Amino acid sequence: MQDGKEKREEKPVNAEQVLRTLAERWRGAVTLEYRSQLVLSHQGEAGLRGELTVRLRRPNLARIEISVDNPEACGLRVCDGRVIWQRNRKVPLRPARTQRHGFQTTVMAGVAHPLDEAAYSVDQFLAPQPFRLTGSGVERSATQRKDSKDKEREVFVVVQTQATSRDTLTLDAKTYAPLRLVRVGDHGGTVQELLREEFQGVVLGGALPASLFRWTPEDEARQ
Repeated sequence: MQDGKEKREEKPVNAEQVLRTLAERWRGAVTLEYRSQLVLSHQGEAGLRGELTVRLRRPNLARIEISVDNPEACGLRVCDGRVIWQRNRKVPLRPARTQRHGFQTTVMAGVAHPLDEAAYSVDQFLAPQPFRLTGSGVERSATQRKDSKDKEREVFVVVQTQATSRDTLTLDAKTYAPLRLVRVGDHGGTVQELLREEFQGVVLGGALPASLFRWTPEDEARQ
């Protein structure tokens, strides 16, 4: 009986409308900040756990703290709109070092494996159509229901499939804040979960001054 009740409480909604409203909300905000807990998985690798602390300002400013189980992947990335700085954390046999390159298309361009999957979410705020799979053959569906982790919260669950890829995005039904993203895809000939990300403390339109997105001597001295 309980399963039937839960099924009745889940109702289909228009996936295109949900994604359009998400895009409108985000385009209307100058800034975005959030933390995310993530698990990255690839063929032959155990799940890599970590956290991103993300602060973004339109049109292309960013300050991102990366902290994951793999010390070599930890560090800081800052984009001032013209230049992207990436400083990796000091690890045994390798000092901390700073790399820099000109901004071209996305603030997370060139992020090394295995963090390339996690880079996807960061750039969605600055994308014209956030969290929308592009290309041919994309099928979309959406439902509204109670959140599996918070029964007091209504959520939208948007599923997008394209060949062997599937994105499942959970959004707060009132604020359209992202709560969870699960990406499934082909890696080395195996279809598997590649990314599971949970978003926390999402704030749209907060006070993030432009000075926050400048590379500083303190950044350069980080170990």
